[in-house]
Amino acid sequence: MVNHLDDVDKKIMQLRALSYKQDYIAKKLKISQSAVSQRINKIRLVTKDNKNPEKLFWNLMLGDGPMHLLKNALKK
Repeated sequence: MVNHLDDVDKKIMQLRALSYKQDYIAKKLKISQSAVSQRINKIRLVTKDNKNPEKLFWNLMLGDGPMHLLKNALKK
């Protein structure tokens, strides 16, 4: 079972969070609508047992760079 999300998965989730439909996402990412659907199912499996969904959401929305800066700012 896949246990991580790649950049395409993250982009799909960003676009889904903005309410874009699968067919638009497919065109935007130049992949098939079926591939988008399969990746969304994979994302559900990977994230279903996540203990901190808010952190996961912000990691997906902001990416690793801004999240790293935010974490360091909060530590101070």
